[in-house]
Amino acid sequence: MPELLTNVIPEALAVVILLLILSASMSTLAALVLISSSSFAKDFYAGFINKNTSDKSLTALMRFMSAFFVFLSVMLAYMNFDSIVAILGVSWGAIGSFFLGPFVWGLFNKKVTRTGGLSSGLIGLFLCITLYATGMPSPQAGTIGMMASLVINPLVSFVELKWFRK
Repeated sequence: MPELLTNVIPEALAVVILLLILSASMSTLAALVLISSSSFAKDFYAGFINKNTSDKSLTALMRFMSAFFVFLSVMLAYMNFDSIVAILGVSWGAIGSFFLGPFVWGLFNKKVTRTGGLSSGLIGLFLCITLYATGMPSPQAGTIGMMASLVINPLVSFVELKWFRK
């Protein structure tokens, strides 16, 4: 327990603070579980696998997936804490490596192309995952992947516009 909660704050107030932290954590978990289960059921299952599924079967699938995601959360919580931090670092680095270059250049420059955006995303993602797999810590691998994504998008777009679209 932190020093502030054990020695400085009265016990009743410490209990209230801990309950607030617990309720915020549970609220976040509930939102993530609901979003994940509905995304899987409606977007993936009903969108790709069975487009003619009924609302009743989607509701049942969402309930099952909610239970699965809660179970998965409990299993991850019992694992080593460092592994959760590593998973978060790799996932956010990979997401940033794929989307940062196309997003930023798409907002601020009308001359970037679809090929430039797709190639910068894929190369940034590949670079991030490769660097992490070879032993580089996840923050550095993600940062290098994001920088590569930012640099590759205008380069590929320039080459495509200059040499292939005359």
